[in-house]
Amino acid sequence: MGVAKKSLAGGELYLLGEKDPKSNSDTQFVKIGIVRDNENRSTESRLSEHQTGNPRKLHVLQVVRTPIVERVETTLHGVYAPQRLSGEWFALSAKERRDVGARASEFASQAKSAQAAMQRAAELKAVESTDVILKASKKVRDLFSDYVNLVVQDRTCAEMVKQLTAALSSARDAGVKTDAVMSVQERKPSERFDEEAFKAEYPKLWAKFSVVQEKWSTRFNWTISKKELPELRSINKSLMEFANSVARLVDDPKERRSVDKFHRMYLETLSFGAPVDWELGLIADRVRAECGAAAGIDGVCTWSRTATKEKTLDKGALKEHSPDIYGKFVKLSQSKPAVVVNRDLGFRL
Repeated sequence: MGVAKKSLAGGELYLLGEKDPKSNSDTQFVKIGIVRDNENRSTESRLSEHQTGNPRKLHVLQVVRTPIVERVETTLHGVYAPQRLSGEWFALSAKERRDVGARASEFASQAKSAQAAMQRAAELKAVESTDVILKASKKVRDLFSDYVNLVVQDRTCAEMVKQLTAALSSARDAGVKTDAVMSVQERKPSERFDEEAFKAEYPKLWAKFSVVQEKWSTRFNWTISKKELPELRSINKSLMEFANSVARLVDDPKERRSVDKFHRMYLETLSFGAPVDWELGLIADRVRAECGAAAGIDGVCTWSRTATKEKTLDKGALKEHSPDIYGKFVKLSQSKPAVVVNRDLGFRL
């Protein structure tokens, strides 16, 4: 499913509960939200804001301080995707309400342990690499072994997302109502400027509006071959069994209109994938920090970072100076509509 980009900013992750007005006991609904350190507000102010318009009394269940607070929130939202009623509100059982706080604290603890490596990895992106290839230490070899196992799980989740999205799209094409679980978004035509053709026809204009810019190139690659990938059954048996159940469902002709089943399994897939994506990100930063300014670690990764200077066309300046000429070399291509599967239940329980 891919390692999500993250901000290193810290903050508070809060869990809000609500009281039933008759029994004064907690309802099943919990809000998982954040307050970033760079925001001029607090969890208490957010509580007050959310109370407006809510007829039930809200209260703070837990507040967890953590680095990469957005990433922690995203991971929790993924873990509890099957219970995600809408937006940041979740319908949780009593056990799940107890567990969500523990999971939040666990992710925060892991983030704090990895904070120095995350900061170092971010700084190293702007450090030009040497020609040195480091020998892998035991620590790095162990991280790499864990990463390989996670890649197998991540690819399995990505394949299930693909299968279930295709099943929902097929149901929609067959006339089944899917508005509650997915949408089709039209994309704007993409614009491409044919610089080579412009340069050939207007060489003097090209020279006039060309500027020399420093280009920073960074490329990090894992040294993983298909032969090295273990079988899923030896890593995560429950994920393997779930993947098999997804395959059976989408391949069953009798289930081709089962939109609700497809969508709930899609949310379960997100739940499997979220902690995998989280761990992939932490390991990647730790390995980058170990790599330092080197060009890579033998048998583990390569990390090239180079600065070069090249002449490029200032398209904005050209467009402002000669809009007609600029428009002559612009080509528009129609983009395919994007199928977006909802990441919550859409108020369905």
